[in-house]
Amino acid sequence: MLKIAGVGRRMSGGLIDFAVTFILVLLFGWITGLGETSPQDKRASISIDGWPFLLGCLLVFLVFAQMEASLGKTPGKYIARTRVTDEHGNRITLGPALIRNILRFIDGIAIYAVGLVCMMIDKKNRRLGDILAKTCVVAED
Repeated sequence: MLKIAGVGRRMSGGLIDFAVTFILVLLFGWITGLGETSPQDKRASISIDGWPFLLGCLLVFLVFAQMEASLGKTPGKYIARTRVTDEHGNRITLGPALIRNILRFIDGIAIYAVGLVCMMIDKKNRRLGDILAKTCVVAED
């Protein structure tokens, strides 16, 4: 029987993934010349408008979806000791991984309020992306 990951564990993994995403997009900006640093002020910035920023986000999105399809987890899920499975506990394929990640844009509305409400209503703590992709996040204890 699957041990469904709790909302708190899912949120901690999600926060870690958000931090990883931020760092990767920032690095993408520096590599492509969209970012700038100020050694005097010890600051770094990146332009968050236009196609280059969207391309950086898309690349991270695709990498995370591929990680879920091949490994069952993202960096946040690895640290939170969770993984994505289908409804029977099997590894997911790229199709469901893409569906659940595309729907992050809807789940993420109002600082993930939509996803959080869905997780609190659903018996398997699934957000909208999980429900439509027929996936769930399980604990690895």
